[in-house]
Amino acid sequence: MDTPTIYDVSRLSGVSTATVSRTFTTPDRVRESTRRRVYAAAEALHYQPSAIARAMARQQTDKIAFLICKEGATILDEFYASICEGVMRRANGTNYQLLISTAEEWTRTAQSKQIEGVILAGNAQADLISEFQRQNIPVVLVNNRAAGFDLPCIVADEAGGVRQVVSHLISAGHQRIAMLMGRFSPYVTSARYNAFLSVMRENGLSVDESGALMCDRDIQSATEAALRLLSRPDR
Repeated sequence: MDTPTIYDVSRLSGVSTATVSRTFTTPDRVRESTRRRVYAAAEALHYQPSAIARAMARQQTDKIAFLICKEGATILDEFYASICEGVMRRANGTNYQLLISTAEEWTRTAQSKQIEGVILAGNAQADLISEFQRQNIPVVLVNNRAAGFDLPCIVADEAGGVRQVVSHLISAGHQRIAMLMGRFSPYVTSARYNAFLSVMRENGLSVDESGALMCDRDIQSATEAALRLLSRPDR
């Protein structure tokens, strides 16, 4: 059996194809009696309006993008994979389709991807945020705050976490405490470092410049930085 079309529904319901289209795209603009005839005809024919056609009629795509903004990242990134899974579960309960990509890949291929909103996870660059805003696309940031932008931001309690860690070490009697700082977004790094300094000073403890080391976001780099600290004669 051939797949039923809008023309079949039009013939069976006795209304124009334009009315059938309006019934499925903007039903509030169609009289109730007419809607019932169209819906009854569609049900009898097992007709399903095209998702693409509905999107074109409403000038919406029902697509949301989740972009990982992290140098060298893939969509399998260990940290953002679980966050993306949560976004995906939420999207599955709606009519929205979730597109997952890295910011780097997106900028190369985005010309053909019209979206209704975007979630930028990680260190999103200002020019990328501005480009989405120029297109009137709503932006939400995850694990980042961007200076100069008034945007919804979903972030961890970076300062609170550091305060708990340092306070625990101090309560255990330690006084010479150092900190390794991964090269994350400026927001994450500054929030953690400022909290570290604040707790140390509140407890009358000093921090010299070599007591806070930067390292890359991987185990090897962190290990090497930790060994440099532990090998100091004044450790």
